[in-house]
Amino acid sequence: MGKLRVFLFTFLSTLIFSSISLGQDMEERKMNMVSLFEIDPSKEEQFKEAWKVIRDTAIANDYAYTDYVGSWRNMHWMVTPLKNFADVDALWAARNAVEEKGGRKFERAMDDFLGAMTNSHTFFTIDDADLSYWPEGAEAGSYMEIDTFYYDYGKKDEMRELLADYKALMAEKDLPYPYQVSWDSLGTEGNSVTIISYAEDAVALAQSDAAIAEAMEGDEMAESIFERYLSIATRSKTMRGKYHADISINVPEMDEEM
Repeated sequence: MGKLRVFLFTFLSTLIFSSISLGQDMEERKMNMVSLFEIDPSKEEQFKEAWKVIRDTAIANDYAYTDYVGSWRNMHWMVTPLKNFADVDALWAARNAVEEKGGRKFERAMDDFLGAMTNSHTFFTIDDADLSYWPEGAEAGSYMEIDTFYYDYGKKDEMRELLADYKALMAEKDLPYPYQVSWDSLGTEGNSVTIISYAEDAVALAQSDAAIAEAMEGDEMAESIFERYLSIATRSKTMRGKYHADISINVPEMDEEM
């Protein structure tokens, strides 16, 4: 049990970029546990082979949770949708059960998995379906731009209001580009909200960004929203990532088709 406990502690020790709940059933996914693993580039293959053993063992032993897996440069991330914080105990129990059944092969894989890492970070996020923008017919591509916006303490209501206005403006202009909003929770760096934009690939994402910028240019409401954001903003960061359904665990059918 020791190796998995180390693994799970690594998950909870600190973290990544935010909530990534893929697919269109966002309303059913209230919370996510998100983990980022920074990998020694020279041990990339070791990490991948170890993860394959861990994944196969989990699937073979009725692990019931979904783990979405993706990558960005030398970072690998995993997102586990949960019902609430009380569900974390059940997740730990499920992972402990996998370790108990995995035997020595699993232990060796876990050693390799941890040995390939140079750092890790985990945090929780809360989905906000009301502020997310998912126009009819929109699909979640496997390529993502992940923008995290940090704002002054005590200004969450103002951030919520400007995000609601931005969503209304996107709908008014009938723009077909979906995005997901999540509030960063336990384990994050401070007051922040993350917006994830989806596209088929980097080119499609650049094209959608350009189309949105063109649609918003000169719009008084858009300029007002931006000015309101600047008045409470402290900083922001952007990451990109590619979701890999083939190495994820227990992916719902709708996501396998992405």
